[in-house]
This record gives sequence, C-alpha cells and structure tokens, in this order.
Amino acid sequence: MIEDRNNSQHLGISALNKILMGRPSHNWIPGIVMVLVMSTPIATALSRNAAFPVLLACNVLMFANISWSAQQRKTALQAALGALRRERVVVGLVATTVLLGLVSLLWTPSFERGLGAFAQTTVSVCATVFCCFVLARQSIQLGWVPTSLAIAIAAASLVIISEISFGSPIRGALGASQDVFRLNRAAVSVVLFLPLLFLVKGGKLRLVGNIAIASIVLAAAFTSNSESAQLAILLMSATTMLVCVLPTRSLVLLLAFGLVATHVMVPIMVALLYQLIDQATLEAWSAALVGHPHQFVRLEIWWAHAMQIIDAPLFGRGMQAAHAAADVYAGANAAILRGLNYGHPHNISIQVWYELGAVGIALTAVLMVLFFRKVLKFDGLTQKVTLVLIVGIWTVAYISHGAWQHWWWALVGIIVVLLNTLASIERSKRPIDAK
Repeated sequence: MIEDRNNSQHLGISALNKILMGRPSHNWIPGIVMVLVMSTPIATALSRNAAFPVLLACNVLMFANISWSAQQRKTALQAALGALRRERVVVGLVATTVLLGLVSLLWTPSFERGLGAFAQTTVSVCATVFCCFVLARQSIQLGWVPTSLAIAIAAASLVIISEISFGSPIRGALGASQDVFRLNRAAVSVVLFLPLLFLVKGGKLRLVGNIAIASIVLAAAFTSNSESAQLAILLMSATTMLVCVLPTRSLVLLLAFGLVATHVMVPIMVALLYQLIDQATLEAWSAALVGHPHQFVRLEIWWAHAMQIIDAPLFGRGMQAAHAAADVYAGANAAILRGLNYGHPHNISIQVWYELGAVGIALTAVLMVLFFRKVLKFDGLTQKVTLVLIVGIWTVAYISHGAWQHWWWALVGIIVVLLNTLASIERSKRPIDAK
C-alpha cells in the first residue's frame, strides 16, 4: 500500500512537472487538428468558404502546441532555418512571385480586391507550410485517421446528395443558404479528398470499403451542379488506371510537361480553339453531352481575357484586375464584353497571364518544374496518389475557380496537410511490416 501510494505521488509530481516545464503529459492538439481537417468537406457543404477558417484554426492550435515548450520552439526554429537553407532556390522563387503580386497592386484597377486576395492567398500558403512542418515533427499516433477520413468523406457525400434531393433540410434547419450551386465547392472537396483514402495500405476489407465510398462520391459529384468536380473525378479515375499499369516515373515526367505546357501556352491554345470551333458548334456539343447549352461558355470567357494579354504582356494588369476587365474594356465588341463580365477568367493560367504577365507565368512555371522534381523522389504509393491529386486539382483550377480565391488555396492546403500526415502514417508502419 505504501509503495503504491509513493508510486502514485511520483506519477502525479511527474505530470505536474511536465506541465510546469511547458511539456504536456499527452499530445492531444494534433488529434484535434486532424479532426478539423477531416471535417472540411462537411463544413464546406454548410458554408462554402469554410476551408479558410478551418486552416487558420489548425494553425492557431499547432502554434499553441509548440508554444508550450521552449525546447519545442527552439527545435522548430532550428529545423525551419535548416529547411529554408536547403530549399533556398524554391524559397527565393516563391518570395519573388509574392513580391511581384504585391508590387502589381500599384497598377491594378481593383486595388482593394487585389490587396485582399493577395493577403488571403499568402496567408493560406504560409499556413499550409507551417501546419505540415509542425505536424511532421510530432511524435503522435494517428492510426485512427484513415478510418475517420473514410467516414468523413462518405458523410459529406451523403449530405450533398440529401441536400440536393430533398430540398436542403440540413441547411434550412441551420438557417444557411439553400441554393444548390453553393454545394459545388463541397462536391469539389469530396472529390479531391477521395484519393487520400488509398494512401494507406490495408486488407481487402479496407479496399472494398474505399471503393464503396468512391461510388458515393461519384454519385455526389454528378448529383451536384459542379462540372469541375465531375470532370475532375473522371480524369482522376483515368489517371488511377494509368498509375496502376504504367511506370510512375514516366507518368510524372509526362504530367509535368503537359501541365507546364498548358500553363505557358494557354493564350495560344485558347485562340486556336476559338477560331476552329464556332459558337453554334459549341452549344450543339454542350447540349448533346450534358444538356447545358452554355456549358462551353468558358471558352468565350478564356478567349476574351486571353486577347487582352497583349496590352500588358510583361507584368500584367495587377492582382484581381480581371474583376474590373469589363470596365477597362468598356468600348470592346459585344463578344469580348460578354466574356469579360464574369469576375475572373475561370482559368488559373489565363488569370496569371492577365494579372502578372509573362514574368508571373515564368516564375510559376519554374516552381511547377521544381515541384515535379520533388514528386520524382516520393515513395511509390505516395507518388501515385500525388499524381492523381495533381490531375484533380489542376482540372478544377484550369476550368473553374479564380487563381486567388482564398477558400480554394485553403482547401488545397488542407489536402496537402492530409497527404503529408497519411504518408507519414504509412511510412511508420513499414518497420513493423518488415519484421
């Protein structure tokens, strides 16, 4: 009895000492962060910009986590400085791109929107890097994440289907907007989360479960009005089949060439397409394919913006200048004005060309090349899943959302955090599997 009491006192004093010294006796904050991250699709179904506050909340928690210990702060700072030295080329290019965006505010016709977009995009990118960096250095057990992620994706997909099929019962009860189009971002979220399920190996039961969830996600995507989510899941499925049968290294190189080429050459590609395909043909194809006669109106939007790049080819018209394009070119013909009147080009590459010019395109193209060089060094399964994610993310960015939308950058950041965490879980299992 006396020995047990002494042991209990010793344990209590030890825990108290850890708290007083700034080292918590158990690390629960990263677990809370992962719960927040996995809740993103459902949160986006209820509030379409939810990804941004979710990412910020994760960073606040991770910052609080390392702030509890002076040793953790010192270790994190040393590791960060080391990473900056190792990746000084990438850091320099990113800093130059950020500086270009900041300086472009001097000549943009949409200063306030440009400043807001610049700040939010920069915050999203920095928050993603910080969260990944800190989470990767936490000695925590997150083996429960894959199953929880599967449940979260399935639940979000069912919410999308039920909201559209039954007149928005959940959003109506919560007092949120019941417009169907507001579920488009949630559809994009579940589609882009889907490949992460296949990052952690498991038995046949896990594989069957993942395939069942993929079917639910497919149903949610095609129940929604999000054409970008629908095209993304089709192209991601095709990429999945390719990574299963072809050498992954060859696919990385092919994809790198394709994405960089479509990024740089997009004005020429769009001009040629617009010349080759008349509007009547586009509308006929659209009606035949999906029943939406204005499905291919994006080509007109892309063409209208691409034709104005020549007016400011080197540094562009400044951040968020596309928002004021219709006012700047008020004297243009009706076809151009119609295409300029949509707020942004709905194509990341055209928007970078229009707003940051050839310099912005060159900087981002080099960053893309360096990124694919990193992908070549990824582990086998992580590399394959990353390729599928790249195809999905690029599809959505290339045909749908604005280049500087904060919710979009936050969603991509959250996906990167999950990818990094799940890859770490899979790597941690290897020594056990090898025994």
